Amino acid sequence: MESQIVETGMRAEIIEELSKFGCCNLCILRYIGNTEPYIYRKDAKIIEQMLFGEQNAKSPSNCEDIRMETDELENDNVADQPSAKLLKKSPCPVCLGLLDLKYGASDAVLDKIASAVKAANIQAKSYTVNLSLPVAVQFRAYFLWYQLMEKFSKIYDGYPTMKPECICLKNAWKWLCTGRLKDKIDPDSDWVTDGCLTVNLSIKYEDEESECQTLGRQLRNASDRRSRSNGLSRGAVDLLFKDMSTFEFRRKFGDTVPIPSKYLVIDEISCSHIPVFVAGRYCKYTRNVSQTRWIVDGKRFHDASVEELIAHVVVPMMDADQAKFSASGREDVDVRMLGKGRPFVMEVINPKRTLFTQDNMNELRNKINSSTKLISVRDIQIADRKNAAKLKDGEEFKTKTYCALCRIPEGVVAPEMLEKLNSIKLPLVLQQQTPIRVLHRRSVATRERSILSINATPAKSTNLFKLRVQTQAGTYVKEFVHGDMGRTKPSVAEILECDADIVSLDVESVDFHWPPAIGD
Repeated sequence: MESQIVETGMRAEIIEELSKFGCCNLCILRYIGNTEPYIYRKDAKIIEQMLFGEQNAKSPSNCEDIRMETDELENDNVADQPSAKLLKKSPCPVCLGLLDLKYGASDAVLDKIASAVKAANIQAKSYTVNLSLPVAVQFRAYFLWYQLMEKFSKIYDGYPTMKPECICLKNAWKWLCTGRLKDKIDPDSDWVTDGCLTVNLSIKYEDEESECQTLGRQLRNASDRRSRSNGLSRGAVDLLFKDMSTFEFRRKFGDTVPIPSKYLVIDEISCSHIPVFVAGRYCKYTRNVSQTRWIVDGKRFHDASVEELIAHVVVPMMDADQAKFSASGREDVDVRMLGKGRPFVMEVINPKRTLFTQDNMNELRNKINSSTKLISVRDIQIADRKNAAKLKDGEEFKTKTYCALCRIPEGVVAPEMLEKLNSIKLPLVLQQQTPIRVLHRRSVATRERSILSINATPAKSTNLFKLRVQTQAGTYVKEFVHGDMGRTKPSVAEILECDADIVSLDVESVDFHWPPAIGD
């Protein structure tokens, strides 16, 4: 944009128009398309000279010093004066003082933000600032944009889908202020677009409601359903003006933007940290603990869950709001998880303590393991979001090993029965309809799953035997044993040509090489 303005030879005219409109020098930089952040941080005199030249420069200013003192206007008949005088003692009509070094970008404002961040007491090494601006700011930006399109159509007609500002106000404020915030909060920190800690600034404008009355009516009467349903929001405003001509804009909203008398002020400051992901493996040694809380119609089943037993230690240690649990598959409540355990990730929401060494993680592991005998954890470590997503990678391709204690209800387990199972040609492909016991939570379908290895051995009682199988993930082992009234084919019962039940089931391994093993 800036290079095109220079090529057309209209730079001085556009700057003059922006100045007449009352724009501060930094907003002039924004509207002529200057994309160099360091320019916005330069001394006010240098910016003045860049825009207006040595001979024609206004009084040295940034945003604030272009205002005329009130006493200079005391004897003026305001009604007879051009609007420029009113503009000069008012906030900039497009940024409403947000870029003003005496108001929205002042040290006092930044000190207030820094104090709030420090008071939040959240550990972080990287920060992001997020500004929530009033709709009035967006509306004013469109006023100026349509004015520029009307007067300099040679340049601006080529950008019909462009945002009203070449450089958005939020970015300009960040370019101007984040370096100073960094010095006030933590000089060793990084201030980036995707920092771990987000500083949320809610910006308020006292005249928002009165200035946006006409805009609100237009949105309520808009032909686009999305504009009507979204109310007075930034998205709805963009939709309303998307294809609106300059003539239509003037007809609906007039020729002049209201001269502001109020500055933007920070209404609320809040801080939130991105989730921290704790990865590991868990073992479950009881047949009376669910993986996650089991609540149906407000009624709770079982007193504890793996999720809660782990979160009970993790959440207070990280001083977090809550934690969400995910695992690589799940076992039934009455199934133990043995061996090296099942991989899991705990997403810790809005933690305040976020910086950990592996020694800290080992301490966390020990606290969890000493807090209960129902479960244990291992390989506890911090994972980033991308690595945590690996938990669900290859969900259909990993394998699991089970050990089932099976029973022949009527009769004795003969050696030839075990031999018959052990001599099955592998892999054994099963057709499994959704089991009756999970029909309430899973769609009806027939799923093809494979038994990869099988080993049947005798047990102490004559009507019992142990069945160790390695299966494709997602195989219903209980149904493989008893057949689920013919819904799983083939089944152990079908192969042996007699009824077969399952007494108990253990998961001995989840063959999934994540997270990396830690030397526990």
